[in-house]
Amino acid sequence: MHSLQSFFISSPLSPLLLPGVTGFLLVMVLTYKIPLRFKSLFLLSLSFPVGLALSSLALFWSYEFLGQYAKQAAIISMAIVCFILGSNLIWQSYQKHRFYRQDSLSIDQPAPSLKASKLGTVLTVIVTIGFILCLFNFFEFILNRLTWNPVGGWDARYVWNLKARFFVRSTEYWRDMFSPLISSWSLRDYPLMLPGSIAWGWNWLGREMLFWPGVVNLAFFLSIALLTIWYTASRSTLWHGLLAGAFFITMPSFQTWVAALYADIPLGFFITASAALLIQAARSRNRNLALLSGLCTGFSMWTKNEGIFFSIWIGFTVILLLFSKHLDRQDKKWFPVFFLCGFAVPAFTAWYLKWNYGGPGIYLQTGRSFGDYLKALTDGARIQYIAANFAAFKASFALWHSLWVFFVSALIFRPMFLSKNRATTYSWVLVLLVLLIDAGYFLIFQITPIDLRSHIQWSLSRLLTHNGVLALLFIFETFSPIDQHPQNSI
Repeated sequence: MHSLQSFFISSPLSPLLLPGVTGFLLVMVLTYKIPLRFKSLFLLSLSFPVGLALSSLALFWSYEFLGQYAKQAAIISMAIVCFILGSNLIWQSYQKHRFYRQDSLSIDQPAPSLKASKLGTVLTVIVTIGFILCLFNFFEFILNRLTWNPVGGWDARYVWNLKARFFVRSTEYWRDMFSPLISSWSLRDYPLMLPGSIAWGWNWLGREMLFWPGVVNLAFFLSIALLTIWYTASRSTLWHGLLAGAFFITMPSFQTWVAALYADIPLGFFITASAALLIQAARSRNRNLALLSGLCTGFSMWTKNEGIFFSIWIGFTVILLLFSKHLDRQDKKWFPVFFLCGFAVPAFTAWYLKWNYGGPGIYLQTGRSFGDYLKALTDGARIQYIAANFAAFKASFALWHSLWVFFVSALIFRPMFLSKNRATTYSWVLVLLVLLIDAGYFLIFQITPIDLRSHIQWSLSRLLTHNGVLALLFIFETFSPIDQHPQNSI
């Protein structure tokens, strides 16, 4: 029994247990009365990322205020949250038959044209087998890469994992991660979701296990795959969802960056989850989904600086949703409130970090004048060079397997698939966010103080992973047979 307990505690997967259960309970409590299709996929896709992000918040605030007791306090605080959420879920289950009120539209009804059939069953079996083969191929790739290079790329070694080591090695001197002596390459203004998640696991294990950062990135990658399957299947069929998931896990660009152990895969998850949850919140007119969307948006800020841009873009999208005829006055009143309630804590933590420890960052410490920025923004040759690189990177089959070609095709053919029954699908949210995220990064390249050619070479394919899954969801939403849903069926 003792040896079994020791094996469980020392396993590189054991630090996922408490965050995974906590994330599951939080999402389950908030969506308990919402009849989502394929709800098990939905819950599984969100549980580990949300739980790991929560554990990083608990760890940061524990270190900030509790000194030498920080390591124990982070675990205890997560356990308390888990207990509270579990008690709430038990209470909701107990009270379900007495107070249950279905205050959202049903989204558990498949389209009439998609009834179970022999053909549908055969297609599901075939695509499931194909998905499993793709998954085995991915695991072969990632295990080979992590065995060959378990410490990841430059940013993993000297930014994310380095900061995690400051957490683990000293509860007294952990703030040295923000020292000006290493700020030129450790980027002290970067958020701490990924370092906090890595430090959480190392504290749990009692040592800096080499493969734990890989486990964290892999958990986020597989969660994106599950989220892709759930979102597509919830609007169409399971085999369409599995097809979308298989497309995702075979894209070389995503495979490369999950193996590099950078924070871009976690950021891509929170961006995708924020958008998917916002769309489902609008479709079902459910405020708790809006709260979850806000929470994931806040986590995107807590993951990378690019999350600040995304928060602006999705905030703009929420404002546009207020003009939807599908939402009534109460929805338009409470949706932004619930979104901001979810957004508040992780966003405040990110701003607290920047204000107290981050410094000006590489874009504000260059000493350039407003005229310098204006000149960079209006430089025609620079604009043309950036646009050409965007086009070249997106057109690369070796990176994307024609993802962006399919996205443009979906934009072109989308009007052909529109009907009155699809007036409230809110698919435009996906397109808008893809374009706004691209525009934001285009702007960054225009004003970057770094050599433009080098900056594009080592970052553009990585940045495009942030909105790549949104493009994939739009492709399958356009070409999958969902146009025969009744108008009030979601």
